[in-house]
Amino acid sequence: MENTGEQEVLGDFDTLLKSSEKTNLIVASLPMRHDKPNLDSKIDGINDNLIGRLKGLVKNIRLLELHLLPRHLYTNHGMHFNKKGKRKIAEEIIKILQDLRSNQTATEELKTIQPTTGEPVDVVETDMGTVINNLKNQDNIAFAHCISADRHMSAGVATVFKKHFNKPMATDFVNRYLTHQKIKEMSIYGLVTKPTYYSKPAIEDYNTAFDSLTEDFQQRGLKLLVCSPMGCVRDNVSLGHFVSKLCQFHKRTRAEVKVIVNDEHY
Repeated sequence: MENTGEQEVLGDFDTLLKSSEKTNLIVASLPMRHDKPNLDSKIDGINDNLIGRLKGLVKNIRLLELHLLPRHLYTNHGMHFNKKGKRKIAEEIIKILQDLRSNQTATEELKTIQPTTGEPVDVVETDMGTVINNLKNQDNIAFAHCISADRHMSAGVATVFKKHFNKPMATDFVNRYLTHQKIKEMSIYGLVTKPTYYSKPAIEDYNTAFDSLTEDFQQRGLKLLVCSPMGCVRDNVSLGHFVSKLCQFHKRTRAEVKVIVNDEHY
């Protein structure tokens, strides 16, 4: 690392991206060198560039964030990971693979919603950020996704919402199950389905959050809901249950619905 230039590393990474366009790939960021803290700024610069390339260019590559692992997961010397560190890395790889599998399943099954429900649900396979940019000036529109009560928005579609709308504030809670942000003419909803980002929701809390969304949406007279397959990718909510709640939402509000499905890789 000491003798390798930043542009050389990034050049090698760009070559890897070009050769992996049709391959699912897990890329690890550079771990910190606790034995040589003088390399911190160089490592941070390279990692910032790598992460920027992943978020902006590719959908088939996952990031394994080794640079975020704390010091106690390294050996005393500070260069290599200890046994606990290696176990943590293995757990993170398993989590990435599980997310990939569940996301692919949800994406494929969501495409069958229209013929099975007969409702005006438009399933669109694209990036949520693109949809937000295209519809952000439209009146009577709402965007919705699931969040945790700690508002820790660090993965999947939550990062897109945070980028475009920032995190909801404590004052944005409609009740303990729903947040609402008003940005220009848009309504931004967060369905608060669980206490912490690393936990899974109870189905009762998921139902209550969805019902709160339906009620508030109707009270505001909104006409279009744009959402992800809420809870189906990372929170193990069955697709069938999501569809049933979506149908209940439509029957009560008579609103148009767009479900945005995409590969959540960061």
